[in-house]
Amino acid sequence: MRRLIICICVVATSVVLTAQEKITEGIITSKQTMTSSNPAMKQQFEMIGDIISTTYFKGAKSRGEISNPMSGNVVGIVDAESMSSLTLMDGPMGKKYMMTKVDNVEELMKTMSVEKTDETKTILGYECTAYDITLEQQGMQIKMKMFATDKIQPVFSGENMALYEQVEGFPMMMTSTINQMGTDIIITTEVTEIKQVEVSDDKFDMTIPEGYTEMKGM
Repeated sequence: MRRLIICICVVATSVVLTAQEKITEGIITSKQTMTSSNPAMKQQFEMIGDIISTTYFKGAKSRGEISNPMSGNVVGIVDAESMSSLTLMDGPMGKKYMMTKVDNVEELMKTMSVEKTDETKTILGYECTAYDITLEQQGMQIKMKMFATDKIQPVFSGENMALYEQVEGFPMMMTSTINQMGTDIIITTEVTEIKQVEVSDDKFDMTIPEGYTEMKGM
């Protein structure tokens, strides 16, 4: 579950929100809220509160940063051209890393259904189109309602490359309902700020920091 939250989960001058040019480089801040049909789990999520994530993106590369009591500090770096990703975790299990190749896009697409709808919503000045999505991942059924804009390029992660084969642009808001052993977990993610700024290439360096040991089988 920790990986799922991270994945569904993973900022100098403001972007002019009326601009029509597609944004290909910048920083996105998002807020994530979790709840559940299970009262005990719901209470735990309420104690955690909102989770703020920061995503740096530039061309085919992205870096997501998130910090919360459940996962600790997590950084995910993705290079869509080389189809590789590095995850750094500094939390309850110590400092761990995972280096992976994204080679299951076609397999993920087989378990995914994406329907573009006529529903629209304006978020931070961007007109977004709604998509209804269902998929299976790690033995769990996931249903998503996504509002995406084509004015921001897709920001890839290892988990969503298959999704963006069928969705145009970047999701400004997404509600995911995950059924895990009869319990629903609802995760709502909404973009709260977009800044069209230059991002240093250092943000996407996949060199493993000193002190991290490899984690396998997560």
